[in-house]
Amino acid sequence: MRPSRTTAATAATAWIAAALLAAAGPVLAETCYRASEGDGSLTFTFVVEGESYEGSFERFSVEYCMRGGRPGEGRIRTEVRLASVDTGNRDRDETLEGPEFFGVDAHPASTWRSTAIEAVEGGWRAQGRLALNGCERDQGIEFELEPAPGEGVDAMRMHGHGTVRRKAFDVGTGDFADEAFIRDRVGVRFDLRLRRRADGEAG
Repeated sequence: MRPSRTTAATAATAWIAAALLAAAGPVLAETCYRASEGDGSLTFTFVVEGESYEGSFERFSVEYCMRGGRPGEGRIRTEVRLASVDTGNRDRDETLEGPEFFGVDAHPASTWRSTAIEAVEGGWRAQGRLALNGCERDQGIEFELEPAPGEGVDAMRMHGHGTVRRKAFDVGTGDFADEAFIRDRVGVRFDLRLRRRADGEAG
């Protein structure tokens, strides 16, 4: 019998906590993990006139810091360089970079930082604040954590998803605002190998 998602998530969390507690010793110092574009993928799915398309961002960074191996007591911060968008069509990418969508000249990066992380069935849910195109709004994600095979406490896999309401961030204005043309909900997925930050490494 295969273990349930809940059992697997609990086991993974226990592994992370045990490994970090062993590494930390008597003082539960904060441990930070990092990932960037070379460590996984950040993709999004959007619908135009009923047809689904996928894109990705080729430059981003993620940092997840936690104390005593407790993901729920951690904090996550991400930064995405919006001009790195790639949908497989250069004309479309240039439109996305323009003022009707991301407005990269004025707002070259989007950031997300967690404000609360809680355990849910099968993994974790994080609430946070997303800054995009000059707007900042509440934005949640759900994710799972798993040990990275053969790497002990030095790395772990983080994968999950969220849904962004583009119109809340003024993404897709003017002729692009009509939801019958471009759907409001944009799906976001990520799959990352987070590497433990070495002692003394700059934050």
